[in-house]
Amino acid sequence: MAREVRLDNQAELEVFQGMFLRAVQSSHLNFLFGAGASCPGVPAAGDVEAEISNLLKASDLDGAEKKAIEFLKQFAAPMKELAGDKFSNEVNQTLEQHRLFIQTIDRLLTERKTNLLPKQASLFTTNYDLFVERASEDCPSIILNDGFNRVPQLRGCPKFASEKLFDATMHTGNLYDYRAELASINLIKLHGSLSWQKSANEIVFKIADFDVLKSLNAEDAKARASFLASSAIVLPTQRKHQETIIDRTYYDLLRIFANIMDREGTLLIAFGFSFRDEHIFEVVKRALRNPTLNLIVWCYSTKDVEAQKVRFASYNNVTLMLPGSTELNFARLNNFLTQLITPKAPA
Repeated sequence: MAREVRLDNQAELEVFQGMFLRAVQSSHLNFLFGAGASCPGVPAAGDVEAEISNLLKASDLDGAEKKAIEFLKQFAAPMKELAGDKFSNEVNQTLEQHRLFIQTIDRLLTERKTNLLPKQASLFTTNYDLFVERASEDCPSIILNDGFNRVPQLRGCPKFASEKLFDATMHTGNLYDYRAELASINLIKLHGSLSWQKSANEIVFKIADFDVLKSLNAEDAKARASFLASSAIVLPTQRKHQETIIDRTYYDLLRIFANIMDREGTLLIAFGFSFRDEHIFEVVKRALRNPTLNLIVWCYSTKDVEAQKVRFASYNNVTLMLPGSTELNFARLNNFLTQLITPKAPA
């Protein structure tokens, strides 16, 4: 059965931190983020997928599409803020936690004491938002691999190519012969992004028009169809599995996720992710047959704990982080990770 660690039990936590630090040093480091990682900047999705699914079961396709559009519209205002310089308290708070997370991963990778593993971490996410991309702009010491081939070009937009995701960047001296790998994060957006657009048979990097999204009338079937036709995102509908499998890009991303989970010595930290996405959960369940995979699930609340205990009751390579009296939000995850960083020597 899954192991449980209570964050409000200091003795238990210290033992786990030592084990976790050794795992970070010797494992392929991966994260799985869900909607909870973008709160409060973007409201959590809640039961929107179940609501849309129920509409589809009732053969109400029109109602399901309307619900999906209303779901997307909640991204318009906060994403427009990210494209500018003035943020609401909620957006600023979420952005700051993403900055701290990226900076902490940079330090953890840089301080790795082995050259046998790449100085890379992979962040898998089902979120459409742009918090990671915006936060990375303020963290220039770490490379963000988002899968787009940004070769010099005079026309068009960068094109998505999944094989670019795991490229390593080396720094070399121009006088002395040395090579040093720069820390990097592979950003794998399993359900697409609001910075992805369809162009012919390709996906290109192009930020959505958030004014259009905000003013989109969910009752207008033509407007709905036009927006969805240009957006390279997988909506939370029953058709998600079909879109994910049939479309080459989404299939590649799920395959990458499955392959990474099957690697020897893999560590996956799930945060803000409920595992109610049945397709991703199936991949994780199959991967847990790999005895060298360690999954750490951050349970946001006591309610989440009970659900995760049921999901992972049969696996002894899963650790559930229990919240205690305080919810396990992004700040608590960052606090846990920053405690693993070697203190800097005084100047």
